[in-house]
This record gives sequence, C-alpha cells and structure tokens, in this order.
Amino acid sequence: MHVPNKVRHLLALAALISVATPNWLWADELTLTRAEALALQHNPAMAAVTKNAEAMAAIPSQAGSLPDPTLSLNVMNLPVDTFSTTQEAMTQLQLGVTQAIPFPGSWS
Repeated sequence: MHVPNKVRHLLALAALISVATPNWLWADELTLTRAEALALQHNPAMAAVTKNAEAMAAIPSQAGSLPDPTLSLNVMNLPVDTFSTTQEAMTQLQLGVTQAIPFPGSWS
C-alpha cells in the first residue's frame, strides 16, 4: 500500500511532538472525571435546575386544601353550517363546575 510522502511526514511530526512534549504540559490532562466536573460547573442548565429545585422547595405545603375546581363549557350536536342552537332539537349547551372531594378520613 502506497502512503503519500505528505502523510508520512505528518505522522512522523505527530509522533515526534508526542514523544518530545515535556511532562509538565500533560499535568493538566483532561480525564473523564475532570471533564464531568467541568461540564457540571460551567453548564447553565444545571444552574437552572438547581434554582428551580430551590424554588419548588420554597413553595409552602398545601396539605388539607382541596384541588382547584374545574369549569367546563360543552356544546353538543351544534350544526356547523349555521351554528344555530335552534336548528336541531338535539343541540345541547352545557355549563359545569366540578370539584374533587377526597374520601372522608383521607385528608391530612
């Protein structure tokens, strides 16, 4: 297999540089542990997650309070060509409010 002279020269130069490099240049070698520490230290998303967790921990407990009520508006069998509520006898307009109430004795 023929290797061009330029490639041979580059490989020889790379080998020479790696052998001739003083050890003090490799003292700050990037290891997996160091890379993880740098990524965690300089990642703005990690800071955001930490701040979000702190904010969620600062929210007071809602023990003993009921969940929020739900308001609903339903329209059934409404003709879409005229949107008239009197065109069809089966047209229904519904308004509802629901509130979840826990089983007695399960409140804290």
